[in-house]
Amino acid sequence: MSNSRNFTARSVILSVLLGLTPPKLPVSMIVRTTELFNISEGTTRTALSRMLKNKELKVSGNDYELASVKHLQRQVRQLESLKPKYKIWDKNSWVLAVVTQSNRNPTERALLREDLKFHKFGELKEGVWLRPDNLEENYIKDHKHLSWFKSIPEDDHNKLCGKLFKIKAWNSTSLTLTEQIKGLTSFMEAGDTTRLKDSFIIMAKTLRHVQDDPLLPEEFLPKDWVGVELREIYFRFDKLFRNLMAAWFLTEDTAKPLI
Repeated sequence: MSNSRNFTARSVILSVLLGLTPPKLPVSMIVRTTELFNISEGTTRTALSRMLKNKELKVSGNDYELASVKHLQRQVRQLESLKPKYKIWDKNSWVLAVVTQSNRNPTERALLREDLKFHKFGELKEGVWLRPDNLEENYIKDHKHLSWFKSIPEDDHNKLCGKLFKIKAWNSTSLTLTEQIKGLTSFMEAGDTTRLKDSFIIMAKTLRHVQDDPLLPEEFLPKDWVGVELREIYFRFDKLFRNLMAAWFLTEDTAKPLI
């Protein structure tokens, strides 16, 4: 299992809050969670103070709650990635987005690229983005720097998808994550709290990974595609994890459970 060197107090706090609806917890539970990564209470409280100062968090009653628009949008995106919304595809039409304004600063350019990637568009060349028209339309249609077109590519659609999206690489990582989750499931079912940290890490990795699923029509996916299976196994594992975390919290007489 992956090590936890990249998990700072701040990253653990963000990860646990991003996984909750609403995204808030009392400080006692936050401290208990960071303890999984051998992060001291003092270090955690210092991180909380800095996050309050930076307006990443706010105090809500007895809880700390996500406050920044960036993090709240990220949470929405996580949920959307776990439950994508498809529509019937006519097997021909693609959506084409063309950047039509050049007077953008570097921040605007970066944000637009991030937004297009999140909405599952692939970049054909600079300023030209497209994908099969099999997803429900959303707010990015109103973006002031883009013009939109429906198109039917004359190039081979499979080859075009292969050029635009990292299909094989995404699926390879998905297969690995699926096996890792399966390997931890028996420990969760047995109530083994010694694997909570490993479970936390694999869930965080899976949440990040599913956001890169191109959500293509079945025609363009390999036969061993595990996008649907990965999401299904994640939801089952998430329930096991939350139940075990709740029991683990209560052994220390801390407040309410996570679920």
